[in-house]
Amino acid sequence: VTSADLVSLRTNLELELLDQAAHDLRAQLSPADEFVPDSLRVVRVEQEQFDRTAGAAAESLRLELTLEVEGLAFRRSEAQAALEAQLPERLPDGWQLIPGTLSFQAVEPEVQRPDGAAIMGSFQVRADTARQVSFDQVRRLARGAPTARIAGDLSSEFDLLQLPTIQTSPAWLPWLPWLEMQIEVRWPWEGS
Repeated sequence: VTSADLVSLRTNLELELLDQAAHDLRAQLSPADEFVPDSLRVVRVEQEQFDRTAGAAAESLRLELTLEVEGLAFRRSEAQAALEAQLPERLPDGWQLIPGTLSFQAVEPEVQRPDGAAIMGSFQVRADTARQVSFDQVRRLARGAPTARIAGDLSSEFDLLQLPTIQTSPAWLPWLPWLEMQIEVRWPWEGS
């Protein structure tokens, strides 16, 4: 038995135990919870006993290894709600989060040990945003305006990335209504 044999057995057994611990932790979670695989950490070695020492003659080597491990899991719906509440505060002024576009995944957490501090998780977040626009101001600018010109005017006024869609009823009207209350303004994601 060489020192390399001891290290190799210890390393391989620890990897197997961590895989088993990850499997067991996943089995304990509800379907609403998500386990962060990279968060699995050995907290303490509770038992480590080889049946042979380095230099002993042997055809086999046995190791009893017991580890205390911890990992990070989170409830996806709660994480989504927290991110949707916090993300708008981090957007530049004049921008808003487009509903339903937020997606995220957990990234490798920071572990602050050995003082017993908790594991800190992080998320990689993606969401679409749009400029905030005052619908009252849109109505004031649009009332009585020619339909052929208003999309370009609104795009210039609010520095929009794409032209807004303008619809009149009946469709052949060449201008928008004069009364602001007859002008309906909505975001594309709000549907018709």
